[in-house]
Amino acid sequence: MTKKHGERPARPSIPGDGGTGGKSTSAQTTHDGPCTEDTPPAQPSVLAGMSEGSSALIVRIMGGKHMRARLAGLGLHEGSRIRLLRAAPFSGPLLVEDLMSGARVMIGRGMASSIEVRHDPKAG
Repeated sequence: MTKKHGERPARPSIPGDGGTGGKSTSAQTTHDGPCTEDTPPAQPSVLAGMSEGSSALIVRIMGGKHMRARLAGLGLHEGSRIRLLRAAPFSGPLLVEDLMSGARVMIGRGMASSIEVRHDPKAG
């Protein structure tokens, strides 16, 4: 096979891509319904991206030991089930309720963007 000037070489096929060389051939669909054996679990997102009234499970806190200690002092840690009660406008703080204890705390958006959560329909 000869290569013409300015022509890119063919991309090798990657296992599992259907022989397209990594190129997408159709639009992927997403599934927001309940998780079954053949559907993947909900993707984690951050607390700052949640909508008011939604419930979630804290999956991971992406921060240093001081941030973890501060959040633990507020009663928020990995495994906590929470509900976002209010999001102040203009990048203001978030009012979060711990569903186990009923405690309500305000945290800033910077800190909230470091808290990875997964939607939890069982939480409330």
